[in-house]
Amino acid sequence: MRSRRTTDLTQRQASLQIHFQGAGTSWSTSPHPIDRQQIHFRAWRDQPDIRGGMSHGRFYIEYRHDTGDYIFELSGEYERNPALKWIHGLIVLSITLILLGAYMLIRRILRPIKWLDAGVKEVSRGNLKHRVPVTKSDELGQLSQAFNAMTQRLNEVLTAKEQLLRDVSHELRSPLTRMKVALEFVKEGRTRKLVQ
Repeated sequence: MRSRRTTDLTQRQASLQIHFQGAGTSWSTSPHPIDRQQIHFRAWRDQPDIRGGMSHGRFYIEYRHDTGDYIFELSGEYERNPALKWIHGLIVLSITLILLGAYMLIRRILRPIKWLDAGVKEVSRGNLKHRVPVTKSDELGQLSQAFNAMTQRLNEVLTAKEQLLRDVSHELRSPLTRMKVALEFVKEGRTRKLVQ
């Protein structure tokens, strides 16, 4: 008698029950079995393995896995205690806001890494004039500054190399042109045959 009373008290306090139904085995945290035929499940848009449904004032979430189906039951404790509904709502809202804030913060912290990734792709395409924004003075900011200095130095080296090639080409072109003109003026005969 006492264990039944304890179970009833636990059932009243716990508003979340978990049921599992798999091939040849099933278990539940609730002593009352659920009738899946009476639950009106609807699939979630992005997740075909997750469905939600309502039945007799209770909310159900079904997760289909390779090993079996997990069903989470949110019981009708709200009907007996309406304040619990507001408390759960505030908890869910608080957790959602915390997760959203953490997501935005992580995204902001990792933004310099995305800029560096875009910079590496631009440099690999040959755009040595691309610069990564430097917004912080931490390690990522120092890395961005080093990246910008590296691309600037590479650009200067390649520009100097191109200038050297142009200068060498010009210097070689002048004597070759003079030799060609001189050969044109050489008289026909044995000397011209030797030069050719």
